[in-house]
Amino acid sequence: MYWLINYILDIAGTETQTHLLLRADNLQMAELAACRMGRTWWKDVMSGEDEGCYWTFLAATVWFSGITLLDEREVDVLTGLKFLDMWRVSGDLNSLSIRDGSGYPWEDAYR
Repeated sequence: MYWLINYILDIAGTETQTHLLLRADNLQMAELAACRMGRTWWKDVMSGEDEGCYWTFLAATVWFSGITLLDEREVDVLTGLKFLDMWRVSGDLNSLSIRDGSGYPWEDAYR
């Protein structure tokens, strides 16, 4: 299953939206991965968390703002445009792995 994940970032007072594609077996795995991605947006500098969907970092905040299950046609269009990053979720609820198409882990990715 493919999911469109939405985040709102506020960096030094400038708010932007960021979207990515996530491939996960079910909604529970997709939501868990999206929250873990938000929590680790900038490695080792998180200063606060609120209800698992809002994270504070030095001079920035990240909000997990939405998740949408995509149908086959929507996936084809969005992957064909090649402007959204695609991440794959594997493992189980206790041990998630989030990697890009080249196998690079989310936690080490440049954002």
